[in-house]
Amino acid sequence: MQEKKVLLEMRGIYKSFIGVNALKGVDLVVREGEVHALQGENGAGKSVLIKILTGIYARDAGSIIFNGEEVDFSLPSQAQEKGIYTIYQELDTVPELSIAENMFLGNEIRKKSGIIDWKATYARAAKILGGFNLDIDVTKPIRTLSTAMQQIVSIAAVVSRDAKLIIMDESTSSLDEKEVALLMDIIRRLRDNNAAVIFITHRLNEIYEICEKATIIKDGELVGCYDIPALDRLSLISKMIGRDASSIMGYQKKYNKETETSECICELETVYDKNKLKGASFHSETGRDPWIGRTARFRENRTCQRDVWK
Repeated sequence: MQEKKVLLEMRGIYKSFIGVNALKGVDLVVREGEVHALQGENGAGKSVLIKILTGIYARDAGSIIFNGEEVDFSLPSQAQEKGIYTIYQELDTVPELSIAENMFLGNEIRKKSGIIDWKATYARAAKILGGFNLDIDVTKPIRTLSTAMQQIVSIAAVVSRDAKLIIMDESTSSLDEKEVALLMDIIRRLRDNNAAVIFITHRLNEIYEICEKATIIKDGELVGCYDIPALDRLSLISKMIGRDASSIMGYQKKYNKETETSECICELETVYDKNKLKGASFHSETGRDPWIGRTARFRENRTCQRDVWK
């Protein structure tokens, strides 16, 4: 099989903030039509690397070659002009604008006169979402959608543009199982259209479902780049934390067993708050897993614990 063409090549990237070395010579190589996981604990430097690529931060040293051209973006809009889009965990939608307006914000469909072609805008937005089996009234304000569905709409909107590289930073964190399945379908379509995806998530099952390679960073340094099929989950976790994860996994099993009858300290059941919360539930018990404490301090939800490790 012919090897895919290199789309992105970041070499020897350094970045420091007031004496703190956030990145120490990190490399990242992504090929066309590849879904590439960027992994590491919180604070490892993943977000810094992505912000350097997209023009939010300036690098101290190193080089970036995108689509065969050396680049040095100083604004996210410059990265977007080259076909690089980032979808963050936090929503960047404008609540009072319609779904269609949000989908084409900054990329409006206009008539020859320069006026926005609303008929074409609504039709195009409905066609894009219909391609993912989403029957949504695109003329309604986007605030009428759930947070998760707003995220899906934002991701689907990227498909309508000439996207060459899409960075998904914890994009599945607010999605349920059905919505994650829809997102995986979107990613496969992007991959089939020869677009590349940098996928950042703490959910290991998603990595093994959709990713081909993984670049792992620890404490601002490159651990390595690995083929996912050749890297089992225990090895991946061990490389992320810098030590054998067997003891942690063993502790976790012991922890689960010992806390089966632990005391409930906080419980919320099917809480509603207009469009912010729709039947949300939360259950927390005494005791705390050390790995969860590292990745999400104060989160003692055992459901979250299973989600991270499954």
